[in-house]
Amino acid sequence: ESLSIPRGAITKPKTILDQDAVHLLFHEDTTIIKGKRVFDDLIYAYRIQVVTGLRSGELLALEWSDIKDHTVNITKSVNISGECTQGKNQNAKRSFVINPLLQSLLDAQRKLSDGPHIFPEITEKGYYYRLKRYCRANSIPEVSPYELRHTFVSIAQNLPEGDLKQL
Repeated sequence: ESLSIPRGAITKPKTILDQDAVHLLFHEDTTIIKGKRVFDDLIYAYRIQVVTGLRSGELLALEWSDIKDHTVNITKSVNISGECTQGKNQNAKRSFVINPLLQSLLDAQRKLSDGPHIFPEITEKGYYYRLKRYCRANSIPEVSPYELRHTFVSIAQNLPEGDLKQL
């Protein structure tokens, strides 16, 4: 109860993708594995995180049944231990309408996914390392999944006020 963070405390700087890096993310779908350039089967996960701002645990817990009537319903999350939880806090349960860009990403992912989960079962740690590898392979600043969320927020701040309120 008596703990406090000093106002001048040093915080770790957050990296967000700039316009060129976001453009590359949406136009390059390969990574390098064992010295060979191959399709990255998590590319739509990275892109969906930038488009929606979902936490990585929410993204990895998403199932096709969570999408109904052009709406994504966030009801659960996968934690760092791989356990399915009800989310970070009471505000974590929410819904949002699918815009055309998100719909196109989901349609592309549907072609890759034949199970109940939208993305293959992967741990948050595995997702983190796969994203880092993708960034290195494509000369994009290495960001974490959490920083993709910050990229979303940065982009969303440039939306017209009416669109931002809806979001």
